Amino acid sequence: MNNSQKDKILAFLEHGNSITSFAAFELMGITRISALIHALKKEGYPIVREDIETVNRFGKKTVIGRWKMDDTASEQQPLQAPLSFTTTEAAA
Repeated sequence: MNNSQKDKILAFLEHGNSITSFAAFELMGITRISALIHALKKEGYPIVREDIETVNRFGKKTVIGRWKMDDTASEQQPLQAPLSFTTTEAAA
């Protein structure tokens, strides 16, 4: 890893943490976490967003996103044993 913003987010999530836009800015100075999450998902990382209802500083209800690694991703796709052929089977 070259310590880019994307690498920092990936390492943070791979350690079992979840993160919001505010936390990304506060902890790492990252202002566009959604773009980084999009890039990581495009690379195949199983990142999911959870919507959290909260109240903003003006007292109004709002929804924010919190990203984390999808714990069920490995459960959803069962591992398959690789096929193996002996020389006689392959020739048949």
